[in-house]
Amino acid sequence: MFYIRTADRLQRTAPWIQALDGGLDHLRAVVVHDHLGIAADLEATMADHVASYTDEWAQVLSDPDKLARFVSFTNAPHTRL
Repeated sequence: MFYIRTADRLQRTAPWIQALDGGLDHLRAVVVHDHLGIAADLEATMADHVASYTDEWAQVLSDPDKLARFVSFTNAPHTRL
């Protein structure tokens, strides 16, 4: 959650850590030792995320109308794998 809050949009993890002031030591201090005092907030945010997670592909597989939008081959839609 700390990464999600502090990284730039679409920024990969390695460049994010390289750009992070204090680098890996700072990250360890924040996440493991709660240096910033935000551990409870990060845990609550993660719990909310996990509780509200839905598997979009499972929903597609269980809905024939949504599943009909997907074909095995674009140029031969009636050909099955």
